[in-house]
Amino acid sequence: MLKSLALLAATVASAEKDPNWKKFIEFKMKFDIEFENQEEDYKRFAVFKSNMEKAEELNLKSQSGAKFGPTKFSHLTSEEFKKMYLVRFNLDFSVLN
Repeated sequence: MLKSLALLAATVASAEKDPNWKKFIEFKMKFDIEFENQEEDYKRFAVFKSNMEKAEELNLKSQSGAKFGPTKFSHLTSEEFKKMYLVRFNLDFSVLN
């Protein structure tokens, strides 16, 4: 328990000094997102930060003028997004025969 509190305190200190922290706060306000507790908040910040790094890489590589940045899904990992929003159909085509 004491170890996890120390880890959380270190996470809080480093996250709030991160330049992406302000973007994360703005993201949460824009999309009206709240998390259950501080631990989840910092976990989602890490995911958001990683996603924004990927967006920046895409912006640098883009030759089409497309702009990548925060969306209402930016706090989700790709696995979470797939699980929550991409439906897999188990279609039974035998009825067509």
